[in-house]
Amino acid sequence: MRTYLPIVFRQNPVAMLLLLLATIAMLAFTEGSNHRASELVQRLTTMATNRGNLYNLNAWILEAESGQRGYLITGRAEYLEPYTAALKNIDAAFIALEAAYSRDSTSAPLLEELHALTKTKLSELALTVQMQKDGKWQAGQEITLSGIGREYMNEIRESSNKLLEIETRHLQASQQGVSEIVLYGRIGVALLTTVCLFLVLLNLKHTRAFKDQQETHQRAMQAEQEHLQGEVERRTTQLVELNEHLQTAREDERHRIARDLHDELGALLTSAKLDVARIRSRLGKTAPEASERIDHLVDTLNAGIAM
Repeated sequence: MRTYLPIVFRQNPVAMLLLLLATIAMLAFTEGSNHRASELVQRLTTMATNRGNLYNLNAWILEAESGQRGYLITGRAEYLEPYTAALKNIDAAFIALEAAYSRDSTSAPLLEELHALTKTKLSELALTVQMQKDGKWQAGQEITLSGIGREYMNEIRESSNKLLEIETRHLQASQQGVSEIVLYGRIGVALLTTVCLFLVLLNLKHTRAFKDQQETHQRAMQAEQEHLQGEVERRTTQLVELNEHLQTAREDERHRIARDLHDELGALLTSAKLDVARIRSRLGKTAPEASERIDHLVDTLNAGIAM
């Protein structure tokens, strides 16, 4: 495993520790950001749903009021169908809003106020509708024309707007949180990039130093190799010269020995031949057998001298 690690990690364990800590910190920050982003997305979804329910609540109250007035004006029962449907939708909207605001100490009182105002408004609508059914249409119209219904609607709008303002503040806070997550993410990426860039530059520095060290070592080895090669050549030249000197000395010694053998042995054989000649002259013909041996000896000495 050591072979595959960058040089900076093998030569500087602190860099390895720094990268490890930076990676762990980035992973922890990323997980935290993802968790917070998920919470913000869920909160934004909830706020969008609440805002939609508030808008729909106002629309359904107006729908109920429109159905009520149409029934009062025409006396026709089909105008009560949108009125009845709006009442059901209003109840469903309050159930959803109460589930959303039950734990919010700021919004819960406003929702109770809105619920009370809506009940009052719906009671006024139900009263006029019942009067129309009972044939007291003129009394119902007087209640409608009194303007009390408009006052209830204005109060309902004000309560709804207060809840919408709270949701708007929550939305702005969530948007700020998203901006912070993005900012922190950019800072984290920048820091990790800086650490990685620092490690890359440090690795390049160590790599360059390692290459320079290798080149220096290679040059030293090359110089040592050239020195050894020159020493080998010098010693080889000395051995060749010594061999030639020994060869020449052997030849000279051989020639000297041959010359000495030639001169001294030739002189000895010549001296022996002269002695044999003096012996022959003294013997004369008195000893024929000795003369034959002397002749044979002379021939042998002549052969030796010639050799």
